[in-house]
Amino acid sequence: GVTGYHDWYGIPEFTVLVGNHLLTATCDTTLNACTLSPDAAARLKVPAGQGAVSIHLPDGARSVPGSVLPEFAINNTAFYKLPVGLVNLLGLLSPEKANRPDGPALWLGNSFLSQFQITFNPARHLIVLDPANAAPPRGKGVTEAPLQYKNGALYVTLSVPGAKPFQALLATTAPVTLLQQSMLGKSKQAGNSILIPATLPSGGHIRVSPTAIPLLQMGRVRIEKLHVLAIVSSKTGTLLPAQLGMDVLGRYIVTISYARQKLYLQPLPAAVPHEALPVKKPALVKKQPAKH
Repeated sequence: GVTGYHDWYGIPEFTVLVGNHLLTATCDTTLNACTLSPDAAARLKVPAGQGAVSIHLPDGARSVPGSVLPEFAINNTAFYKLPVGLVNLLGLLSPEKANRPDGPALWLGNSFLSQFQITFNPARHLIVLDPANAAPPRGKGVTEAPLQYKNGALYVTLSVPGAKPFQALLATTAPVTLLQQSMLGKSKQAGNSILIPATLPSGGHIRVSPTAIPLLQMGRVRIEKLHVLAIVSSKTGTLLPAQLGMDVLGRYIVTISYARQKLYLQPLPAAVPHEALPVKKPALVKKQPAKH
């Protein structure tokens, strides 16, 4: 499947078709399962009662009611029987945007995405879902880095001058890269004096500070003079894991291969052979089971 997307507060958001309803969606590579907001479920008449689903969030897991989305379509490709957890995930991850009707209602997690090789192309605002065994990109300037797929999430190894290499969530729904102070190396004292409060999904509170780091390395990829958010305090003792966000990923055409556990990065601007397709009601001719 191929779909165009737009940036919604720094994350890729696109539209899927559910029956005669258009539904906003996003792809979340930190999320083990797929979720649907209860408001959207009520509108689509998707009932609860399919047991419970464990949703793994960056600061811990929680159990939510389970259900099944009978079908949805990404342009002219239809998918059937998608297991979902019914939860207002947007409200958990961003309380100030909890009631925004334009935010994502359907969050496609790795239980769905891992069936594909997925490409994000910021130059053309495209998301491409290829078969899992599709050939990796071989264009000019493509660099690869190893991925780890564990506990339902994707991780990449990063390093900053003066600090040991560390693992970070590959976070396609994080607008900004987030690091812990212990990961800043030589940049520990370079933090901005501005402290920004943030609320965790569990309800805990942390404070983050904008910090400039001279270099971030990911495999053979070197990113210089990057601004990140550094966690400087936690009232609960709970720290979020490091997250590599769209501020970095959005500089590249990003291809994620679950089958190879590889991340492929191609610097912008560049072209891929897919053209943006309009969102329209599909003929529902390609049947793809949406499995766990």
